[in-house]
Amino acid sequence: MYKFRAKSKQCSISTLYFLSMFCALKGTPKGELVHGFQIWINVPSEKKMDDPSYGTEPSSKIPSLEKEGVVLNVLAGPFKTEGFEAMGPFKTTVNVQMLDISIQPDGTFTHILPVEYDNCLIYVFKGSSCQINKAKVSKGNVIRLNATDKINRMLTFSAGSGSEELRLLLFAGKMLNQPIAWHGPFVMTTQQVPIKQT
Repeated sequence: MYKFRAKSKQCSISTLYFLSMFCALKGTPKGELVHGFQIWINVPSEKKMDDPSYGTEPSSKIPSLEKEGVVLNVLAGPFKTEGFEAMGPFKTTVNVQMLDISIQPDGTFTHILPVEYDNCLIYVFKGSSCQINKAKVSKGNVIRLNATDKINRMLTFSAGSGSEELRLLLFAGKMLNQPIAWHGPFVMTTQQVPIKQT
C-alpha cells in the first residue's frame, strides 16, 4: 500500500490512497483492479495560500491493528484502543482522523470518536451488508454523523453474513464554520481571490 499527498497552493490537502501496489512497467499484479481515493481536506482561510507540499508513505509506515476479524489502518491522526495506540503518518494542516477499516463477514468493530472532533464522515466502499449503530448503509454511500455530542461518540460497525468483507473509510475532524466558495476540487472562503488561480 502506498499513499500520496499533495497540497494545492490555495485550497487543501489531497490524499490519494492506493489499496494495491503497482508493478513497475506492467500495471497491476496479475491484472488486479486498483482502487484509489482522492481526499480533499478543507483548511482554515488563513492557511489556503500556504506553499504546496507533497509526500509518500510506504505501507510499512502505516500503523495497523489486526484483531478478531478486523484490520484497521491508521492513515492520519490519533487512534487509541485497549493495548494499541498510534498516530497516522499523514500530517495535515488541520487535526483530522482518517481510518481504513476492514471487517470480515459477521464481524463487528466499535470505535469511539476522540472528543476533539465534532464532525464525522464514513464511506462504505465494499461489502453487501453494513450496519452503523444498527442503521443499514449500502455500499457506495457516504454518511455524515453529527459528533457535537461529547457523550454519544461510540460507533459500532457490523458486517453482514456472506463471503464479502466490509470495507469503509472514516474521516473525523473539527468543523471550520466558514463560508465555502467551491470550484471543482478547490475550496476557498470567498470569490474575491479568483478561485481559478488555484
